[in-house]
Amino acid sequence: MIKLILETALDAGIVMRSDGTVAAWNGQAEATFGWTEDEAVGADMAALIIPPQYQGPHRAGLARYLQTGEGPVLRRRIEITAMRKNGEEFPIELSITPVLQDEGKLFLGFVRDISERRNAEHRQGLLLGELEHRSKNMLAVVMGMATQTAKSALSVDVFLKEYLGRLSSMSRAYGLLTEKNWQAATLGSLAAGVIEPHLSSVDDQLKLEGGDILFPAKAVLTISMILHELTTNAIKYGALKSDGYILLQASAVRGPDGEEVLLVWQEHGVGLPNDQLRSGFGSKLIDTCIRHDLKGTVDISHASDGIRYAFKFRNSPVPAEI
Repeated sequence: MIKLILETALDAGIVMRSDGTVAAWNGQAEATFGWTEDEAVGADMAALIIPPQYQGPHRAGLARYLQTGEGPVLRRRIEITAMRKNGEEFPIELSITPVLQDEGKLFLGFVRDISERRNAEHRQGLLLGELEHRSKNMLAVVMGMATQTAKSALSVDVFLKEYLGRLSSMSRAYGLLTEKNWQAATLGSLAAGVIEPHLSSVDDQLKLEGGDILFPAKAVLTISMILHELTTNAIKYGALKSDGYILLQASAVRGPDGEEVLLVWQEHGVGLPNDQLRSGFGSKLIDTCIRHDLKGTVDISHASDGIRYAFKFRNSPVPAEI
């Protein structure tokens, strides 16, 4: 009967004799622990699969059960760690049931590898922590935007227009990240979500180079805010107020310390007065975003053809699954 149970079990099945040696070992046990049936049967079970720190308590518990019939880990499921043939320690769910056979008392154990479950729990914990962190950051940004926008707004209508525009930009960036499981997004997708809705003709008003460059989640939110402010400024004062166009370029150079990105926003077709280069909350937000959030620099220059922003920052690695 025990043999049939072991052969049909979905978990690793092990039968141990009262002297601590292995009496039976099914195929799932071979797959889980790496020991073949020939290697396992007759061997000391503790030495095979129990991590060194638990071997002493295991032997003491076995001796106590044989003397008193009491075993606190018997007939219940417990979570503990086990050891593979290569010495790797991993989490398991274990159940042990004593059975009486003609050859004496045996212990029937079933072992389930719960490594993936533990990994999933760990990922979930990280996700919840990250979600809390992002939520707090998002609320802080929203409140900061509301306060600063209100300070510079000349009327309630102006405040609503500027504030809701910034919120919409954040929303589109969050939407892009949600589609990518909060991993990364390309410059092209950011331009499509943040800039293009404000253009009457995408082909005439936006020239994009390097649109396939990926940015990690934190950079996506920051760059979306920068692009929104630049677009708003261009509509009010710059190229998008007239018949000009925007050249948005991105290039990445990989060096010994990682990838450095050069992101250039160049307006063509209209000039911008020098006294408006750094005025208003939008310009302050751009400067704060690049220096504080991306730890980068911004160079602003002005020519007769239009304004040029050149951003340099270190690009964090993008997760491999993207």
